[in-house]
Amino acid sequence: MHKKLLTSIILFSIMIPVSSTGWNDARISAYYSVEKAVEENANIILTWISTENIGVTEEDLEYLKELKEEANRKGIKVIVYLAPLEIQTYNVDMDEDGKVDEGKKSIYTEHPEWLQVGEDGRKAVFYGNVAFWVEKHSEDAWICPNDPEYRRIFLEEVKKIAPYVDGIYLDVVIFLNSFGDWEDNYACHCEDCKRLFKEEKGLDIPGKNDKNWKIWIEWREEKIKEFLEDVKKEAKKINPDIKIILEHWHGFYDGFKTGWSINLRETVDIMTHEYDAA
Repeated sequence: MHKKLLTSIILFSIMIPVSSTGWNDARISAYYSVEKAVEENANIILTWISTENIGVTEEDLEYLKELKEEANRKGIKVIVYLAPLEIQTYNVDMDEDGKVDEGKKSIYTEHPEWLQVGEDGRKAVFYGNVAFWVEKHSEDAWICPNDPEYRRIFLEEVKKIAPYVDGIYLDVVIFLNSFGDWEDNYACHCEDCKRLFKEEKGLDIPGKNDKNWKIWIEWREEKIKEFLEDVKKEAKKINPDIKIILEHWHGFYDGFKTGWSINLRETVDIMTHEYDAA
């Protein structure tokens, strides 16, 4: 007779201040977080660090190390939130004119080749309140998972974090389609994607009315899957017990627009979904 096990997850979410510096701050924040989680009867802590993708600091690692050690002693697991393909650069558009202020640097100004490119040739970079999580003076840049330099850098960050958490929560691992002033502007048409698609399929990226359109749509799904497989592989090299958790914000019905496949359930350890309220 088979028995079904129902696991109850009580999540306690915390954020570490970006300005936090030094070992003492890490210790204080970690102990405070764990005590609050214990009070709430939580068994998982979801936390943020000073970055959601690249640029992990020693202070971030000290904080995660202290948090995991203290949490695990109390029987609580620690998960860190990352958004691999969306990078927000803060306070670079203070005059709100839709571009980076003179003398300031951002992902777009420093690494334009990393960005996803739509059908119309525009790079996936946005400014202002394009979404509730994007601050009005920020740049919001969406990165192509096929860019080899960015991919290498991000995977190195994953390996830094992996020893100090029980899980990594990955958000918005997608090719962009409709966001800001983009509407059905299928990404990605960057030079890396053009080259890879030609090498692997022997074709140029087709238009919507081309007979090879479906081949490209399926290829994009393959590329997202490969990116996630690499994240999981590199993380588990460092921490075999780590869990890779993927969030996706829409249902299966429009997954083809963003390169997301139902088959990704087989790629990660845990799948979560975010839906708009009815």
